[in-house]
Amino acid sequence: DNIHLVKAVLCAGLYPNIIVAPSQLVPKDGRLSKKKAGECAFQSLKGDVYLHPSTISFSEKRLDSRYCCYHEIVKTSKTYVRDATPVSEFALLLFGGNLKVYHTHGVVTVDDWLKFRIAAKPATLVKHLRAQMESMLLKKIVTPEEDVTGSPEGKALIQAVSTLLEQEKNEVLDVSDIFRPRPIENA
Repeated sequence: DNIHLVKAVLCAGLYPNIIVAPSQLVPKDGRLSKKKAGECAFQSLKGDVYLHPSTISFSEKRLDSRYCCYHEIVKTSKTYVRDATPVSEFALLLFGGNLKVYHTHGVVTVDDWLKFRIAAKPATLVKHLRAQMESMLLKKIVTPEEDVTGSPEGKALIQAVSTLLEQEKNEVLDVSDIFRPRPIENA
């Protein structure tokens, strides 16, 4: 039952295909939204988009996360995304684009677009964990025959990532309502 890891792998493979749902679809109090997800505009680097009617989440009134990765964008009467899957904040922090940590403001950005409020210590730990993953990946690229995941360090790293993804909801506060995502120049 590692659905959190499967979603993180999807996030890694589909990034930067990310959309941000309106906060009403992920209420803090657990209530259902008055609107279905398919009726709401999501923010993307390409402007507002909507869930395609064939997307499983189209009729949902509550999503697990404000962030979804998607496979493709289709433009018909509206701009739609297909195959959208909610992904966690930590999946984006660990497997998304370039991280910047603003310790004094308690904010971490991914590609200067997605912004999260996170305390300095957890932000530093996430950045360190990500650096370790990138180091292990580089080691595997340089020496493909080496089993980097079978080593004690590799096993510990995979366990740390898995545990973090399972227990993430307590540390990150989404601040995209404060710092609205904006398109990256020359994208």
